[in-house]
Amino acid sequence: MAIPAKEAVVIILDVGSSMSYVRAGKSRLESARNAVNLLVQQKLLFGKNDELGLVLAGTADTENRLAENGGYGHITMLRDVSLPDLELLRAIEAIEPAGRADHDADLLDSLIVALDMLIERTEGKKYSRRIFMVTDAAGPLNDADLDVVLQQFNRLDTALNIIGVDFSPEDED
Repeated sequence: MAIPAKEAVVIILDVGSSMSYVRAGKSRLESARNAVNLLVQQKLLFGKNDELGLVLAGTADTENRLAENGGYGHITMLRDVSLPDLELLRAIEAIEPAGRADHDADLLDSLIVALDMLIERTEGKKYSRRIFMVTDAAGPLNDADLDVVLQQFNRLDTALNIIGVDFSPEDED
């Protein structure tokens, strides 16, 4: 089977309260934004047909299609899946951490929102699909729907890449 000529990617950026933690003069969110910037720049330079979407997990507000039916709180679909541009890079630079623990989003819910974005854009079309999650993994994770999410990943043939931010123990400065 031929590899599709274009890729649809959704990046989930954790902006929850723990992402404001600072070590060696740099916050976790700053490190995460740098990683996301590099991903977007790579697509801008080398992935002429590739498309990107961006989800923020841990925002004060809730702005995503699935929230209309309840749940999926504090998750914002900042950018639907489309060709990347300089505006996306500017939007990433402006992202701030939520700063409040009561705004933390369930990381599995953010995966479900990202999958929904991929389904909406690519179902029935020839795309390779991938989700990047950039997180410190300190936020909540309700695994009740994990089996359903795994089935969707398999059905859509979607890859998941997790970029860990500050996963090293605190005593190793």
